Amino acid sequence: MTRFCEILTPGGHLAVVEEMLEPTPWSDALGFIGEYSLNKDFQPYNMLTVTQELTTRGLFQQVGIRTTAAVSFRQSVDAYIESFHARKGLSRDRMDAKAASVFDRRLRELVSQHCPNGIIELQIRGRVIWGKPQPAEFARGPQGEG
Repeated sequence: MTRFCEILTPGGHLAVVEEMLEPTPWSDALGFIGEYSLNKDFQPYNMLTVTQELTTRGLFQQVGIRTTAAVSFRQSVDAYIESFHARKGLSRDRMDAKAASVFDRRLRELVSQHCPNGIIELQIRGRVIWGKPQPAEFARGPQGEG
């Protein structure tokens, strides 16, 4: 955060942007993903929890937050399944081929119940959180005992 303090103009803000997927009819049934993930220590997070942690540590002062209206995004069931393999814990490069195949089959069976035409329509929002990074000398907590 110190680097951001150095490069921002005096009136500048740091903006953190994320996309947020609205729940799907199958969201609650995705718990099986953990059985296949190679990232066993994964802790869910989003940019709101990240900026809150930075604030707690004295490294960020939030000024504002905005969330967009949802927009539709359509993709094939196959593309949706493949998107899970773009994640570190489910990367095809790291997963056993048999486990990846079983994972794909389970996810396809789950999603296809809700998308019989083979197309998924997701609702996605954007969120922007902006504020002022704080110099390291103001830090509190594990990184700076301030």
